[in-house]
Amino acid sequence: MADEKQKRLCDEVRIALLSRIDYCGDGYRKRLMECGFNLAKLEQVAFLVLVGGLVHNEGLKERIQEELAEEKVKPKKKRRSRADVIDRVLSEVAEELAKQIPSITLPGTEKKIRLYIMTSPAYDGKYGAAIAERLAVLRPDDIRHWAKASEHLPLEPAPHEKFKEIACLVPRTTSFRSKYDSTAVDRVVEDYLNTAKKAYAPVVIVGCFNVNFHKPAGGESSIHIIGLPGSSRIEENRASENQVGLTILRITNDGNLFVKSHNFNDLVVRERESINISPKYNKTTQRVLEQFKHRTWWTLGLLSEKLGVPRDELKKTLNSIVKRPRLNPPLKYDESSQRYFIPRPWIQKNVTYPYPWPTKEFIEERFLSFGCLHALCRHTAHEFMLDEMPKLMLKYNIHHLIGGGDFIEGRSHGLPENGELLFGATYDAQEKFAAWLVAEVLLRVFKERIQKLTQTADKKLFTDEAAVLNFIKATLPDFWYIPGNHDEWTERVAFEALTVFRYELFQLVRRGVTETLKNTGLVVPAILEQFIESTMVKMSPLDAAMHSSGVSLSLNHLHMGRTQTKTIRSQALLGATTAVINIHANFHTALSMSRFDPNIGQRVVQQIGTLKLRSGFEDRKGKKVDFGVGYLRVGLEQRGNEKVILMHEVALFGDPAKYQSIENRGFIESFKKKIFGKKI
Repeated sequence: MADEKQKRLCDEVRIALLSRIDYCGDGYRKRLMECGFNLAKLEQVAFLVLVGGLVHNEGLKERIQEELAEEKVKPKKKRRSRADVIDRVLSEVAEELAKQIPSITLPGTEKKIRLYIMTSPAYDGKYGAAIAERLAVLRPDDIRHWAKASEHLPLEPAPHEKFKEIACLVPRTTSFRSKYDSTAVDRVVEDYLNTAKKAYAPVVIVGCFNVNFHKPAGGESSIHIIGLPGSSRIEENRASENQVGLTILRITNDGNLFVKSHNFNDLVVRERESINISPKYNKTTQRVLEQFKHRTWWTLGLLSEKLGVPRDELKKTLNSIVKRPRLNPPLKYDESSQRYFIPRPWIQKNVTYPYPWPTKEFIEERFLSFGCLHALCRHTAHEFMLDEMPKLMLKYNIHHLIGGGDFIEGRSHGLPENGELLFGATYDAQEKFAAWLVAEVLLRVFKERIQKLTQTADKKLFTDEAAVLNFIKATLPDFWYIPGNHDEWTERVAFEALTVFRYELFQLVRRGVTETLKNTGLVVPAILEQFIESTMVKMSPLDAAMHSSGVSLSLNHLHMGRTQTKTIRSQALLGATTAVINIHANFHTALSMSRFDPNIGQRVVQQIGTLKLRSGFEDRKGKKVDFGVGYLRVGLEQRGNEKVILMHEVALFGDPAKYQSIENRGFIESFKKKIFGKKI
């Protein structure tokens, strides 16, 4: 087992990242924290990091004030000093946490997985570090307290030479309220970069703000930036708090970084559904308590009207529950508001969070998205589409290809004159070439999969059109796309964007699929053309359509420039669409984020970079681009007629160092063999 663990650590490193358990605060949930630690164990992480938020500053101060108030009523000679009271409270909190924070081991081993704890002066307060220190003393086998606001954690053994360490940061001061998730995180990162005490870590993780986004390293940012969700119920909004969950950072030996998020928002919103009513209550009482699963409080009048029970009779039942505080759940009555409610301390300790995985497997869907291809631009890495994208789709079992617009370079803004457009190509030549590139990706994946599938398939099915059509459905990726502003330049002369592209793409895929079927000995279904047409879906801006994955999808290509606030464009889209998955491009920068909507559920946004290495336009504005394609894997749970996202994993694939810009002559020579005999 030790050898297997060592091999896995060499192949990849997995790290569990959590923040804001907020002990002593109203949002603390013991069972939610346990859910996160259990998932970390199942993910087989090397270690865990609590990046700030061990205790809730205000809640801890209230507890200290209550203890001091109790001390004041004692006879003067028996009173303890303020310092002694505070010391006792800190020790009590540390002892309580030592019992409540789970201790986990790797499956099949006795060795405990280490937990590193960082505390934030802004969120844990001035006593947070002292509690963490005492906690580490109480749990020396698995807990370590790292006292600085920025800590570098080495990865040994390192899975790749690019990733030898990570940096975890917590805010020193309280952030101003912000509408955008990246604002507060960026301030902490800027402080880290400005301090410059040592070489920057390749991955920087920021806790305490209850957000969930990943800014990949590339042109715009030299480092990966990850903002963490919290691990407690959100009871206050100090920055732009919205996300509750667990983050798993996965770094592989091929130099890729994956950010996986387990969504707890949905569990927290429905937390009262798990309230267990004691069988010792009679049926009438159980019926009354059942109503407290659906809202936090009831007045006598509202509950009487809801249940159709006379007030006098109902009041007797409620008062009998209040008088039995040891049964589950207990009730309390607040005289000033005349409301009945389940006390918060009981909720904090007893409500459970039944996360379905791995007992129930997710319904998994995987997307590969590219944007801003700019076909026939001299700065575009056309080889990447041909050489890398089919391999990525096969390696990661991706069945959904997304095109985020700007398939062509276009002919406006002097592009043919300044040499950025290869050959000075016409619009139809550009669209045909873009179609050929996309068709090659789809067909190479299809050919590999269909040949593998037919090796083990019943040969009797080879002449069954329905069976062969199912083979095609299982092996040919679908392709959803949207025109970009460069594509729409043709509309200035009343020619709909990407008309030639779509026609050419359909013909190429139809011919390629037909040829592969015949060469494999499979019958060609009569409805093949109709099916292929259905897999190529052209989207319109802000539309939310039901995707073949079973969730709503919106593709957009906003006609505006990038901003310094990283998440501003992605969050604007969430306000403009109702889709669960939102993918957009145009800014030549990459980012992934999620936000929770109680009416829709967890929503994921992926902003796609570009397949251009650079552009004259951006060079002259001092801007760099994020090169590559976006990977999105979602774990869905079926609920009635809908699917909701409980897990998603993101990555950016692409190494611009492998490619270079070319001139017209160089392009012709490098592609002569690949396009010889092809009509473009």
